Amino acid sequence: MNLIKELKGLVDDGDPAHFGEVIRIDMKDSQAKGAIAFREDYLEDPLSPRTTFWLVSHGEANNSTEEEPVWHNHTSFEIPDESGQLQTVLEMPFENLTNPIRMAYR
Repeated sequence: MNLIKELKGLVDDGDPAHFGEVIRIDMKDSQAKGAIAFREDYLEDPLSPRTTFWLVSHGEANNSTEEEPVWHNHTSFEIPDESGQLQTVLEMPFENLTNPIRMAYR
């Protein structure tokens, strides 16, 4: 897939906008996760590709409830651990900018 962007976006008054994205992922629910997954389908079982890298951004956590909301508000890079479960290796907050970028090493 080749994605090409040649022109800046325009706002209503005709002035150029500074939207540089070529891909936009709109999350329409507070618990939605916008993600790009990199998968290898030639390993082990070609019918069940293995995710090797995930670039994900989300606000509300999966275990959040209406009574007890839990907010993550971060973008992260995730890779599978030895069991195949995705683990965050780099986390960048987008709501509370006083939180530092966090790196996790195995």
